[in-house]
This record gives sequence, C-alpha cells and structure tokens, in this order.
Amino acid sequence: MPDDSAIREQVTSLEMKLERNRQEIDVIESKVADIAVKLDQLPALLDKEKSFKKLGLEEELEQVKSRETQRAYPLLNTGG
Repeated sequence: MPDDSAIREQVTSLEMKLERNRQEIDVIESKVADIAVKLDQLPALLDKEKSFKKLGLEEELEQVKSRETQRAYPLLNTGG
C-alpha cells in the first residue's frame, strides 16, 4: 500500500486555507453590506445638508459633521 500521508497533509492544509478564506469573505461581505446601507442613506443626507444651507445653518452643520466624523473614526481622535 502506498503511503498517502503527504497527500492527506496537503488536503488538510488546503481545507484550513479554504476555511480561513471563507471567514475572510464573510467579513468582507458584511463590510460591503454595511457600506451599501450607508450609501442608501446618502441621498437623504445630501437633502438634509441642502436644507441646512438654505436655512443658513452652515456652522451648525459643520459641527454636526465634525461630531459624526469623530464618532465614526474614533481612532483618528486619539492619535492611534
């Protein structure tokens, strides 16, 4: 009987790599879905921005944008 242990090791290694790839794809798909939701909200947010500008609330709008940026990217605010 031929020794097929090397082939079994290769198969096991490939299975592990495939599992890691599947997990990475799951994470990426989740991120894409989150981005799609945010993109769907963009037209409404742009309309709000126009409304703020029409009402002369540019300064308040800039403060809101700044707070939202800080909330969305907290590591940028801590220098890390």
